[in-house]
Amino acid sequence: EDASADSFSPASKGWYEVYLNGGVLRTSVDVTLERPMSIGDNGGTLEVAQGTVFTHTSTVETDSMAEGSSGPIVKKGAGVWQMTGEFKAQSELCIEEGVVRLGSAKGIGDSTAQVRSIAPTEILKNGTLDVAGFNSNVGNFYLRGGSIVDSSGGGSVGAYTFFAESGTVAVPLTNVICPNGNNYFVANNLVKTSSGTVELSAANTFTGTAFVHEGKLLLTGSLAGSCYVDGGTLEGSGSIAGYAYITKNGALTATPGAVLSLGDKLAVDGGGTLLVAANAGAVGTFEL
Repeated sequence: EDASADSFSPASKGWYEVYLNGGVLRTSVDVTLERPMSIGDNGGTLEVAQGTVFTHTSTVETDSMAEGSSGPIVKKGAGVWQMTGEFKAQSELCIEEGVVRLGSAKGIGDSTAQVRSIAPTEILKNGTLDVAGFNSNVGNFYLRGGSIVDSSGGGSVGAYTFFAESGTVAVPLTNVICPNGNNYFVANNLVKTSSGTVELSAANTFTGTAFVHEGKLLLTGSLAGSCYVDGGTLEGSGSIAGYAYITKNGALTATPGAVLSLGDKLAVDGGGTLLVAANAGAVGTFEL
């Protein structure tokens, strides 16, 4: 249904919830939905027009008749999906276009509780996740060309594993709480694949390892953990608190004119490369 301010009113139609099972909910003006959104086996698409905001104040849930997890929820259109309710669906959230902005700590995962066994969150080329000052935990996170930003400051994202192909992460990546009943933290990892560039510009507090298998990981912020580069390049002007291990076809270089600070240990072996230029300014400075 094409939702508009005067025609889209689930309550007036006697609906308890909006049900998506392979269809499209398309909005062309600012709309607020106060009823639950239920997702079926085939998932659904939310398309928000440029310059407009779809505000959802209730939950996004898996339909009770769905077989296990429900299908993916795809955000399209250049507009904003403002999540002020709780995302509880066992569904992949795919931000293909526009912005998904959190309006609650429970938007895509509650930072004050254990991570639920939810499907991945995925951000594609023209998509943006705005954490808007909130701290959220999700299952696995896939960055495929989009960006993670924080319009309010103070927010973060935690995940079991961050899989990154290209894009920009301008918020801290954190450890998460393991759902085993004991509330212990998982030292999660970041895995860089594909030929693109991923930039980490925040002070990242996850204490796992950043694995660089392909492309470039550009560190302009900091890593609390370590890095393992066996393909592609880790370049930076920030700092790495743990070890830096460069092997196989991996390379480590400092950004020209900048300083890359390394912590516990630097090891280069098995075909790994530490890029040091003969001419000044071609690469930056390593601080050990």
